[in-house]
Amino acid sequence: MSKTEKIVIIGAGFAGLRLAQDLINHPNYEVYLIDKQNYHQFQPLMYQVATARLEPASISFPLRKFFKKQKT
Repeated sequence: MSKTEKIVIIGAGFAGLRLAQDLINHPNYEVYLIDKQNYHQFQPLMYQVATARLEPASISFPLRKFFKKQKT
């Protein structure tokens, strides 16, 4: 039986989310994603919120929702 390695990812930005998504179902890794917020905001669309073209809720989502389909 192989040893489980713990991987800590700091930041739930684009790179952190992608890395976590790629590694979370790997049998030899225990993945921890740490961020100061419990949601992700799609920063490229912030100007749409600032100009009232989008609601703030439409560019952010809970991190739990992102990983809901993953084996955690």
